[in-house]
Amino acid sequence: DERVRTNRQKLTSIFETVVFCGRNNIALRGHRDSSTDVEKNRCSSENPSHGNFRALLHFRVQAGDTILADHLATAARNATYTSSGIQNEIIDILGDQIRLQIITKVKVARWFSVIAD
Repeated sequence: DERVRTNRQKLTSIFETVVFCGRNNIALRGHRDSSTDVEKNRCSSENPSHGNFRALLHFRVQAGDTILADHLATAARNATYTSSGIQNEIIDILGDQIRLQIITKVKVARWFSVIAD
């Protein structure tokens, strides 16, 4: 259905932003983490206290992510999926997927080792 596809596209932009931060060892949040700042287009490099996650969402919108721009502009304030709680849920989901991939590889391998730093 069209609505499901559109909702997945909205979440994909948000998930990809969290993944980008994780892969590049970039903190998500800043000193002030107000969910309305991105929607009101106030999150920018001029005010870095909003955090990298919101700045990257703003960057995506400025770079032409029309689906994300429409979502942030039209979604209800409690349905933008950008809150710190949602960020934590996304991190948990991604962590579970990474864990499953590692377990699958270990189960089929004859030998494996673990290196901790």
